[in-house]
Order: sequence, then structure tokens, then C-alpha cells
Amino acid sequence: MGNYQAFNEFNNLTGEILDLNKEYERIKKERSVVILNDISVRTDSDALSLRDRLTIKYTGDVLNFEEGSNPIEQPVTTDYWMKTPKGVDWYMHPAIKLMLDGKTSIKDSASATVISVLSYFCDPMYKLPTGYVPNKKFKKLIDENIPRGINDFYHHFDRFLDIWFNVSNRRGGYTKFTEPVFDLIQVHRDCVFVKQLPMYTNHAFAIESTDTSESMDKSVIQHALDAVFTLTSLDMEIKTLSNKRLQSKAWKVTCCMSESVNAFLKGVFLKKEGLLRKSNCGTPASFNSRCVIASNQRPNSSYRHLIIPWGVGMVLFAQEIGGILIREHGYSATEVFHMRAKYAKQFNQDIYDIMIDFLKSHPEGGKHCVLHRPPTLERGSHQGFTIPDVDTDPRNNVIYIPNITCRAFNADYDGDELIVTILHDEKMAKLFSGLDPHHGAMDLNSPLKLSGNLAIPKAHAVRMERFLKRHKVT
Repeated sequence: MGNYQAFNEFNNLTGEILDLNKEYERIKKERSVVILNDISVRTDSDALSLRDRLTIKYTGDVLNFEEGSNPIEQPVTTDYWMKTPKGVDWYMHPAIKLMLDGKTSIKDSASATVISVLSYFCDPMYKLPTGYVPNKKFKKLIDENIPRGINDFYHHFDRFLDIWFNVSNRRGGYTKFTEPVFDLIQVHRDCVFVKQLPMYTNHAFAIESTDTSESMDKSVIQHALDAVFTLTSLDMEIKTLSNKRLQSKAWKVTCCMSESVNAFLKGVFLKKEGLLRKSNCGTPASFNSRCVIASNQRPNSSYRHLIIPWGVGMVLFAQEIGGILIREHGYSATEVFHMRAKYAKQFNQDIYDIMIDFLKSHPEGGKHCVLHRPPTLERGSHQGFTIPDVDTDPRNNVIYIPNITCRAFNADYDGDELIVTILHDEKMAKLFSGLDPHHGAMDLNSPLKLSGNLAIPKAHAVRMERFLKRHKVT
């Protein structure tokens, strides 16, 4: 136990394994659960119907939910469970199976295959490659004459761990930080073997459907569905399966769920663009948006005027819009939520009028903001602007900036992106006023010399010159 706590402190983590046996009993007391074993799947139509029960299908490019039907608003529940088949006593917890596989699997150089030691003992039908010679630890386990099959493996599990990790022969006790998986299992020993496995909530299983095809995250969903169909297909067997084959099928269910967990961790949670890094380590700043830039061609626009896209305005001004709709128009918080979701990519005149009213209510006729292009190369990489208006075309996703301020960002209109951050009160606007574009007009290193930051981009200057020459303007 102490080693496990030390491991947690060392890694700044707190490891927890959910006790699926207790979780099943808790949920069963609260509401009815569906046992997937009891669902008959004899035809392709039955399989498709079951898949539709376990997943959510989305059609079209825009998700339109009726009030109360938005999956985000629904509680996450585990209503579907897989019990062990008759004659099989146990599954193994998928997370523990995954961790143990990483410590006990062996690479056979002769056959270029990976030997799963766990599968050898838990699956009576598992076959070793022809001519394979077990290594010292594996041979020692075989010599123990541990019966194959998860029913018997349950009774010999501690002996298996003792031999594989050589616990009994360690001098001075278990070495600190050496095998954290072993420590984790000791802490959660009662969670290793379970009599039922949960199926994920269907909120996590999204299938995108079009007129011509369907797509889904096969790495996660398909493994879990394979586990379900392995279990439900037992009813389709022509003859009664032997106990060994039943244990083999049950172990396959464990393996499929373990692979699903692994696919989620690697492909969704832990990867560079995954949930952990994206949501916790790389969370964007509040009231912030990143967009491609384009030239602001509106007449009578100031060098400090910035026009943001409709969708960005719906996000950055969400609090102001919501507050006005609730206070002045009598909408509820739930109604505001649905309105914001509905009109995120759809223009609404009433919401636009609300935007314009509170934008013009500011002293300079617009909401203060800071525009930034990383990396910060010089003073002009951050500039202050005001937002007097929002683009009413939801199809446009660009920020319109004054041409004269483009050079300081070292940017042009070939796909460069800038980050806009809203300054929500006048105090913040005053503090950031030193970033206004005209403050960068003078060279900071040479008195009375212009910096060149406020200049017309070369491409625009060339066009203007050609226009003047074409029309013989002097």
C-alpha cells in the first residue's frame, strides 16, 4: 500500500479502479438494467437493431435537438451489462487486463508474434506458435500445472503474480517504483475479477449517417460491439458448446472490451490532440477565438475597427446575449441555451440587434479586444482594437482587420490566423490601451523615426498604383 501511494505521489496521480461488481449492484437498486445476454440475435436484422440501441445516430451537418433530448443534458448512465455465460464464473476487469498484458506479454522473435501469457492461462483454446520455446518465467508458470481457463485461473491468480513478478525471492521486500502495476492490483485486488461487464453509455457511441454511407470511430466502438456480438451469438450455436469453448468466448469478451479501452486511451484521451492534453493541458483562454484574417473593406471603417464572424460573436458574447435575453426578453436559461446552439451557424435578426445595441453602448462604439499573432516577434504582434459590428453571414469564418495594421503582425491574407481576446470591462480596456495600433507608429529605438508598422501591404500598394495608372490619376 505504501509503495502504491508513493508511486501516486511520484507521478502526481491518483489511480482508481472502479469495482464493477459493486457498481452493478448499486445501479440495479436504482433502476432496471438490461442484460445483453438475454437479447436474442439470430439474424442480421437483429444485430442491426441491437447496434442501434447501443449507439446514437446523427444525420445531416447540423444537430437539432428537441428540448430535453440533447445528449449533453442527459445523465450518463450504464444501463446495459454483460453477464458471464452459464458455466463461466468470471470476466477480468478490462483495465487490469490491459495493464497486465503490458507486463506479461512476450515477443517471440522466431515467429514475430506477441505471446499473451494471460490469454494462455485464461483461454483454454489459445494456441502457442509451432515450435515456440517458453522463456524461464513462462516455463516456471507452466510447470506449476495451473489449469487453463479463467475459472481455474481465478483461484491461482495470486500465485501467478508471485511467480511472474518474482515477489517471494526479492531481497528486502518489494523494490520501490519497480512494478507499479503489481502495487495497483494489490490495492484493488477485489476488482480484478468481475461477474458482469458494463457497456458504455450510448452517448459515447456516435454514428454519423449520410445518404450514402455511415461512419464511426471503429477503434473504440467496433471493439465494444464485437464483445456484445460475441456474447449474443452464443444462442446461434447449433450444438451445445463445451465449457472450455464457453470460457474461451468469455475471455474474448474481456479482450474486446480491453482493446476498446486501449483504443480510447490511445486514440481519444492520451494522444497529442486528445481529451487530456486538449482539455486540461491545452485549454484555451476564456473569451478567446482563433480565425483566419481577411481585409476589412467596409466604408468609413477606422484603423481600430475589427469585424468578427457571426459564429465567433455568438460564442464570445454569449454571456451578454444570454443576460439580455433573460432580463429584458423573459427567456429562461434553458431556452437561451437552445437558442445559442440553434443560431450558432444560423443568422437571427433579434440576436443581431441585441449584439449591435450592446456593442454601440460602449464609449468608443465597440467592444474592446486584443488581436495577437504568435509567436510574439515585436511590439506589433499584440494590437488593441474595437469591435463595432459582427458579420451577418454565418458562412464566413474570418476576422476582418484594417489593412494598415497587417504589417506589424507580419501577416498577409493567404491563410494567416490571428487570435482575438475580448476585454470585458472598461478598466481592462484602459490597461490595454497602450496596445492600440497608433502607439506602434514610431520606432522605439530611433527618436522621431517611423517604425513602418502602420503601412499599406505591398500587394495593396501595387494594386492601387496600377489602378491609378490605368485611370491616369495624378
